[in-house]
Formats: sequence, structure tokens, C-alpha cells
Amino acid sequence: YCTQNKSVSGKPGWNELSLVTSEVWPYAQLAADDGTPLPLAKNHRLAFVDTFAAGKLLDWRFYPLDDYKHTRNTTQSQDVLINLGLQYQLLKGLNIDVKYQYERQLTDGEGLATLKSYSTRNMINTYSSIDPVTGNVRYGIPPGSILNLSQNKLNAQALRGQLNYARQWQRHELTMIAGGELRENHRTSNSSRYYGYDETKLTYANVDHFSDNYQNILTGSRTSAPSGLFLTDITNRFVSLYANGAYTFDGKYTLSASARRDASNIFGVATNDKWKPLWSAGLSWLISRESFYGLGWLPYLKLRATFGYSGNADPNRPAVTTIRYAGTAPATNMPYSDYVTYFNPDLTWETAGQLNFGLDFASKDHRISGTIEYYRKNNRNLFGRSAIDYTTGLSRGAVIRNVAHSKGHGVDFQLNANLINRIVKWTVQLNTSYNKDKVVEYYVSTDQGSQFVGNVRINAVNGKPVYSLYSYKWAGLDPQTGDPRGYLNKEISTDYNELIGSGTTIQDLVYHGPALPTVFGSMGNTVSYRGLSLSVGLVYKMGHYFRRESVNYSFLYQNLNTHGDFSKRWQQPGDEKHTHVPSMRFPNSGARDGFYSNSEVLVSKADYIRLQYLNLGFDITHWGVAGERFKTLQLYVNAANLGLLWSANKHGIDPEYITRHAIPPSKQIAIGLRAGL
Repeated sequence: YCTQNKSVSGKPGWNELSLVTSEVWPYAQLAADDGTPLPLAKNHRLAFVDTFAAGKLLDWRFYPLDDYKHTRNTTQSQDVLINLGLQYQLLKGLNIDVKYQYERQLTDGEGLATLKSYSTRNMINTYSSIDPVTGNVRYGIPPGSILNLSQNKLNAQALRGQLNYARQWQRHELTMIAGGELRENHRTSNSSRYYGYDETKLTYANVDHFSDNYQNILTGSRTSAPSGLFLTDITNRFVSLYANGAYTFDGKYTLSASARRDASNIFGVATNDKWKPLWSAGLSWLISRESFYGLGWLPYLKLRATFGYSGNADPNRPAVTTIRYAGTAPATNMPYSDYVTYFNPDLTWETAGQLNFGLDFASKDHRISGTIEYYRKNNRNLFGRSAIDYTTGLSRGAVIRNVAHSKGHGVDFQLNANLINRIVKWTVQLNTSYNKDKVVEYYVSTDQGSQFVGNVRINAVNGKPVYSLYSYKWAGLDPQTGDPRGYLNKEISTDYNELIGSGTTIQDLVYHGPALPTVFGSMGNTVSYRGLSLSVGLVYKMGHYFRRESVNYSFLYQNLNTHGDFSKRWQQPGDEKHTHVPSMRFPNSGARDGFYSNSEVLVSKADYIRLQYLNLGFDITHWGVAGERFKTLQLYVNAANLGLLWSANKHGIDPEYITRHAIPPSKQIAIGLRAGL
């Protein structure tokens, strides 16, 4: 098949405006009373750009209401996917199946910023200079539009050859397959930039400062003008050999087994490091076919068990040394490169061993059906960052290694029910999962407390979940100063450098629980009556914790970033009885903010139930008024992203969007008519 897409930029959203303060304050005025666009400070203060260089440079002000009119970003993509197959019967029950797949993706991007756009004026001004004698302006980047072009290509090929065997005789049934697969993904990309571009004449100006140093008019430092040139070329190859088979006796007992050997070019040069043998085996028993089985209300009951190993190879983490050419060095005007990954001959596949027990059931007429699964997982050689000796002289302080071993277990439950099946019909689909994991061994552990607080990340502590939430112990606000207090050597302290430094170990932190849900699932209900149907979908996640944001005075002073908790801050003795927000202090201590932001007082339960969708449909053809030309004619109203029905935290925070910049998806309502001839 072939698909083609095109997208063109339009008006930016409120959250896309990036100013000198990093965000737009709620009361910012974008237009005068008569509708004339007003400037906002972007990158530089308005008082600065209005007086700098005595007005000889281009207008350096940013007009949010108008700027989008002078920029145009267009993306066009084409995707061609071709599948070819050949099957040939060799013997009775034995055939060979060959499949080939080819995919080619091509994405072209074009970004045009005219001279009236802020981004173009800002770049031209930055690389301009003023002659101190004549006062004339010299432009390092010629005035005019700036055109950015980019192209991304993907060529992917996959070839699979497979032998299939199937035979039945008397009470026996045997099916087997064996084959091999080759895959290659080749990605290339390039970008270019044209300064002084004239869209009507298709002309552009030459810039001679891509390699020569040029003085930045703001900082005085010498640097080269950005060329906008970029090239990448990445090839990943995978090889797999596999075989599996299943033997069934008397239609009730089935034994299955599979084996495969996968290889990837991202591991070391040794062949044994590239290849990974994997296997699985299973048993199933159709209990409902046994002669002793007599549950007429449950005519289908099947028990099964499997055990096997799977592997994972991350193409972004190769075990060989790779470098990236980074352009021209400002000091030497010579091309230079940087390390991306280092040679690591010990890096190997992540592996997961999993044991499953499952029970499938269905009642009479399939009024109720479902599955119950219990599993145990054993994950070895997990990828992670590992510190390296600084005396090696390498520019990075860590490399990716196989650093951890974890275990987990859980239950998956799926239920489909036709609760009412008359003129009124009511169906329910319920999916719920329980999962619990823990770190068994971490090879490069550290006990410094600051390494385990902060954003959600892998916190490898033996016996605890892989993703855990830890905090500094909270001792309340100082009654006299409003300073946040913690515990140092079991004593109340405001020594923030020690509280967030070497004075606090993992043993001194508060462990709240998992940072990822341990119970999660969805529930769908559909009620219908004579062509009218209503569907309601819920999703839920439970058993985990999250950290709330609050005021951070470092962000406030440096970037004018504030928070609603600022109004709740401690201001006078006695406030500590009803608030946990520290007092405003200047000069400020970054360590003080770091302690408060990662303290236990800002942690809440993250459980919630969300109303995901609401669909209302009316089948007009059911009433015979659509005419004979239509097989189906349906009017529908769909609503999605309807918000929380319930959450465990009492702060009105959606646990899925906890940062000030994380905006929940807007509610969507669609009304339409669906017809089929």
C-alpha cells in the first residue's frame, strides 16, 4: 500500500510560546485595546532591545499574535509498503512459504522564516556588528528570509523463509514450522539552510562565516555562523532462526515447544556476543472434553502453562565505539568529532524468563467468557548507566552496561459478559492487571540519598520496585524563620548542603512505594436498544505514588517561574501550623529548594479512575427509513478525554499530568454520519 501525508503549521498554542521567562504569565497582554499586537520579551528584555545599538539593528521585538504569519513549516511524507509471498506444496502436509517485505519512507520538511519573523531578525541581529568609526552595520548573515530543508529516508527489508508441516491421524495432530528471517533497516537524513532566501526568485545569498569566527554582538565571543547542515546514516541488521511445534492428543492434551536464535549487529565483534539462543515450552489441557466433566453451565474450560525466554536488544546502545562529526571547532576552524558510545565487549542481550499459568473459560452461549493469567518474570542483564573511571580521559562519566537483575509476578484478568441479551442488550468488557516487581541485584549501587530522589527513574535498591519513589524526611517548618527542616543523624537540621549531600544515605530516606501503578485496567459498557446504543469507557490506575510540584524560589528569582503555592507560603510565626510552603528568602539557597522539592510532604497517592470516552450511536437503517441504497446508515456522537471521575489525592491534580507544563489532552467531541452502500 501507499500513503501520503502533508501538514502545515498554523497558530501556536499558548504553551508553545517561549519567552525570556521560559513561560507566559497568565495576565500577559498580547494586544492593545484596539487590537494592535503588542510585543513580549523573548530572549532579551524589551528595555534592552529598544535601546541597544541606538536602533540601527532590525526590530528585535517579538509579537506573539503576528509572528506565526511570517513562518511556515511544511512536512510531507510518503510511505510505500510492498509484501510479496510464495507458497509451494512439497509433500502432503508439508509446504514452503517465502515472504518478502519492502518499505520505503520519505519525509521532506521545509521551514521558511521571513525577514518579518522574530527568529530570522534575532539571528541576523546576533551576527551583526557596528563599525565604531562609521557607525555602519555589517551583517554576518545577509538580511532576508531563512529557508531550512530536511529529508529523512527509511529503507527496510525483511525476508522470511518457512517450512510448514501439519498432519492429523486417528487421535493425533501435529503441526510444526521452522524458518529463518533477515531484516535490515537503513535510515539516512540530511538538512540544509539557505540565508537571504527570496521565495519569488528562488535565490539565496552566500555566507562566508561557516568556518571563520565571527563576533557575537551580545556576548563578544567569536563563533561561526550556524550552517544548518546535518547528515546521518544508520544501519541496523537482525538475523533470526526459529522453529516451533505443537502435538495434540485426543483433542484435549497439547504439548508445544519453540526455539529461536537471534542476532544483532549492535553488540561486540565476537560472533557469540551477537547471537542469543531463546526457547519456550508449553502444555495445555482442555478439561471440558474429559468424560468426568459435568458442568453444563460452563461448557468450555482450558488450563495451560508455558515457560520460556525472550531477549531485548536496544539499537540505540551499541557495544562498539561510535563517533559523531559535530561540525567545526571554534578554536581551530577544523572539523571535529565526539564520542557517542564506547567500546564495551561485555554488553550483551537483556533476557527475560517467564512462567505463565492460564485458565480460559466460557459459559453456555458465551454469555460470560474470559481468561485468568498468572505469571512470574525473571529479568537478567538489564541495561543501565554505569560510572567509569575519570582517569581514563573519556568525556562521559558513564557507559551503558548490563547492570541489574529483577524479578516480578502478576495477574491478568479479562472478562467479557453479555449481561442482558433481549430487546435491550448490555455487554461489559473488563480488563485488569496486577503487577509487582523488585530489584534482586544491582551491580553498581550507591547509597547517597540524592541519587534516589527527583524525577521518576530506575531506583535500583535490592528488594524494592525497579521504579520507586523516595523522599527526604520532613520535620516541618521552623516556627521562627519558616525554613524547611529535615533530619540529619536523627536530629532536626537546616544544613541543606548535608541534607541533600553526603550526609543523607538511602537508609535515611522515606520510601513511599512504587512510582508506577501496580493495579491498572479498563472497563467498557455498551447498552443498546433498537438501533440506539450508548458506550462508556473507563480506565484506572492504582497502587502508586507521585511527587507534586510547589514553589521553587530559585526558579522564581532566575526565570520568574512561580507556582500557586506561593500564596500559601510561611509569612509569620504560627503559619507553620497550617502550611508546609517555606518562607520567601533572599539571597536564596538552591540546596534549600532542592530539599523542599524532594521532601515527603509533597508526595501523594496517584490512584485515579478516568472517564475515557462516551459514544452515542443511532442506526437509522434499523428503522427502515434509510432506503434500499444504504446497507448501513448511522448517526453518532463521540466524546473523548472527559477527565477524572475520582482521584486519591486531595489537591485536584491529575496524576498523569503533574508538571505545570504538562497540559492534559483537551476534551474532544465528534458528530458524524457513517454510511455504507
